[in-house]
Amino acid sequence: MRIEGLKSGAVRVAQAIHPGREGRAAGTSIPGPCYFGPQGRRPRVLLFTGDGVGDVNGSFVLARLAAFLHFCAQADSATSLRLREPVVIFPAGAGSHPTRALAAGIPYRIRIRSPDPGLEELPQVRLYGPADDERADACLFGLPAVVEYPPIQPDGNPRFEIILGSAGRLHKGYCERLFRSLVAFLLRASVLEGESLSEDEEDDLHYFTAERERRASAGVAGILIALHEPGAWVQAGETLGDIYDRYDGGVRESIPALVSGLLTGVRCSGLVDRGDPLFCIQPRPPQSAGRGTGRR
Repeated sequence: MRIEGLKSGAVRVAQAIHPGREGRAAGTSIPGPCYFGPQGRRPRVLLFTGDGVGDVNGSFVLARLAAFLHFCAQADSATSLRLREPVVIFPAGAGSHPTRALAAGIPYRIRIRSPDPGLEELPQVRLYGPADDERADACLFGLPAVVEYPPIQPDGNPRFEIILGSAGRLHKGYCERLFRSLVAFLLRASVLEGESLSEDEEDDLHYFTAERERRASAGVAGILIALHEPGAWVQAGETLGDIYDRYDGGVRESIPALVSGLLTGVRCSGLVDRGDPLFCIQPRPPQSAGRGTGRR
């Protein structure tokens, strides 16, 4: 998608469009939610981050998206995109989660957070006990993986939870991909109007279920050298990485892929202890085709 009027990586301080609505929580220095789009309508989209200090990727993407939506709402904006429906962004530092009163009645509630400590994860959409319409809507993001989990109630009551990167580290490439995916979602959900995805940018989307997920853990302590990055397609039995002895440099363990599929998670730190999670694979769906090298 070509997005006009905003340089790649540019971030500006977002201002709410509705007068007097941006503000700050009464009696505090915490910024309140930012509203964008036509006044007098209930927002259709709510975006917020996790509440951890390591959610730098979600904070960065939402700050950039807020700046972009503010730009789109300007009457003299050079972009061809226009907001048709209101969007609210709950910025980092605005408390742990949006209140239920704020979220009530908003159909698209999207939480962006870092994965559990230790892994670097490919940008993906997670659903929890979804209905059929939620499964269909999750595909509107165009991210490489949609993973369906059993019903639980994630913090903030999101309909869609987007996981990317690793805690405490900014992943510029993942952030760029997610930013463009969010803009594509807003277009496909008719929240934004304007140019659509170009024909030469096909989504590489695959749908998975969590019960088929396979994780490989360290059988010994040592230094992990991973041979693939998140996003690689791997074959069962293929070596994903080797664990070397911390003192003599010898290979103590080679980690094979347990199944063929998409590598969605890779251990961040080279130093590992026995039992540490190292790799996460979503088994290849029968209809999936293609294979990335993923080789470092």
